Amino acid sequence: MHIRAGILDEIERDYQVAQIACGGQRVWPYLRHSYYFSCVEKERDRKRDGGLLRWIKRFATVAWGLAYGWRGWFRKYDYIIFTDTSKLKEYRGIKVDKLAHIISELVGEDAVLFVESPNPGYSGLSDIAEKNVMSGSPLSIISFLYKLGGPRKPDVEGVEVLETIDRDFGLDVDHMTRIRDQHALHKAYLLFFRLFRPKAVFTTVYGFHIAKAARESGIKSIEIQHGFIGRMNPAYHSSIELDMDHFPDHLFVSGKNDVEALKGTTLYEQKNIRAVGSFYIEYMREYPGGDPVLTSMLSGFERSVGVTLQWGADGLVEFIVDAARLDPGILYLLIPRPLDEKDFSAYEFPENVIVWEGLDFYKTIKHVDFHTTVYSTCAVEAPSLGVQNILVDIGGLATHYFSSVLSDPSVTRITDTPRDYVDAIRDLPKMAAEEIVSRNGANFRTDYDRNIRKHLSEVLGEGCMR
Repeated sequence: MHIRAGILDEIERDYQVAQIACGGQRVWPYLRHSYYFSCVEKERDRKRDGGLLRWIKRFATVAWGLAYGWRGWFRKYDYIIFTDTSKLKEYRGIKVDKLAHIISELVGEDAVLFVESPNPGYSGLSDIAEKNVMSGSPLSIISFLYKLGGPRKPDVEGVEVLETIDRDFGLDVDHMTRIRDQHALHKAYLLFFRLFRPKAVFTTVYGFHIAKAARESGIKSIEIQHGFIGRMNPAYHSSIELDMDHFPDHLFVSGKNDVEALKGTTLYEQKNIRAVGSFYIEYMREYPGGDPVLTSMLSGFERSVGVTLQWGADGLVEFIVDAARLDPGILYLLIPRPLDEKDFSAYEFPENVIVWEGLDFYKTIKHVDFHTTVYSTCAVEAPSLGVQNILVDIGGLATHYFSSVLSDPSVTRITDTPRDYVDAIRDLPKMAAEEIVSRNGANFRTDYDRNIRKHLSEVLGEGCMR
């Protein structure tokens, strides 16, 4: 088992992290993410960009963002949606936010402002369906100014606990900078909410500072599920009671399994966790588009697999290459993530392994026979698009995350050797897409339009929709 799968449980069980505070505010609710990802970096033996390069990239991004949707600053909105550009997907010929677009349609686009962070970059505003969009860069600048005006080394109660954790786990978390950043962001968003006074805010990203500032400003906050939750995602589960002020008032999730998985959570009130489904999954399930080049390519093989690559799943490409050499009749189509920095030029791929940069998972997956990944959210999405999974259990991560929610062996198989993997591709009987979708119903609730209308009315009040 990879160490990161249980690191937060171990830390929260053995160290007094809940009492660590700065300026009267508990800091572990957001520091726990830093420790988790620091462990991932250590496990991968990967270093971030050097300080100067990182600052140059950040400065260029913030400077570009100042001109991006600047008109959004000059009017009021009833609802503000904090998101990032990775959520932009094609929908009826134009890009929309795959998680929040329908909310804008329902409450009225004039009432909604989208505040986007670049991930990895910005799209042209003319390519986006959303009417009111602005960059989060001005908020970054305001928070930076707050940070400059604050103490360089704030007084942190319990800092020795963090130092002990770093030493015991061999980590190097710059917790002081993280604390300064969060305090500055909290102040910046408090100012932002005083200026705009929205009725409610939505987030499609992790936003501890957003949730806390909204709560203190008397503004409702709703998080829209933006990745797999289940019983094992450390972002949504803690073995200790955390300060709920850092988490949104409401959580809209995809299906019943996530509601069940969050029973007993200390981060959200149970009655405020609502299963709504996914408008984009439902749209892509009926998507008529096809790629003739892709279709022609796949026709030359007996079976085909779409392989979703992901950050943090080292060894997957090598596993696929080994499997491909066992059976040349199976085509493996590797789908890199937009931010994947992996250099594929060093690989000697056999003819039945193809890396296709820029492929969209949602448009590609319906062309292939099976889907493969390690622990990407795509493993839960693929069956709701009518495609069976054959997962690769590197470090036990596929079992750790998915064994409880993808437990139907006719829909999902988990393998741990190239031979077993190839055998599963050959032996798993193919099912009708409609049957696969039906069997995955606990992960994605159907009838999104009816569900979202019902829950928006309950959360925002009757009459919120136009």
